Amino acid sequence: MRLARSTIRLDPARIAASFVPCIVACLAACVIGLVATPVAAQSFGKNKVHYEPLEWAVLETPHLRLHYYTEEESLARSLAAFAESVTVEYDRRFRIAPKSKVPLLFYSTHHLFQQTNATPELLTTLHRILHDDRPADSPR
Repeated sequence: MRLARSTIRLDPARIAASFVPCIVACLAACVIGLVATPVAAQSFGKNKVHYEPLEWAVLETPHLRLHYYTEEESLARSLAAFAESVTVEYDRRFRIAPKSKVPLLFYSTHHLFQQTNATPELLTTLHRILHDDRPADSPR
């Protein structure tokens, strides 16, 4: 029994023509990637627009430091009681010994949250300003 051998003829022009769409697609993706990256980077790090001036206040419990806007004090007080009980239960269940008070930011509406530029550094600074705390190495 003899096996028939088939021969495949490779046409270089046909092969090159089949790679052209792939090469064009790759180049287009690279160009789009290079153009889109600077656009996305332009909004990072910029300050958000504040539409209304709001005054922060801080309500401290044994385990939490609740930051809220002063006009929402009654709601913040009820939230603080609830959040404190949840924190105590969480610490008990997971056997966690809290090292410091947990900062909790309270926003009464979504548009107020969208205005925020709160960061851990800002919270620390805000806490020091409101309580006139200074680092241990600075003079009083």
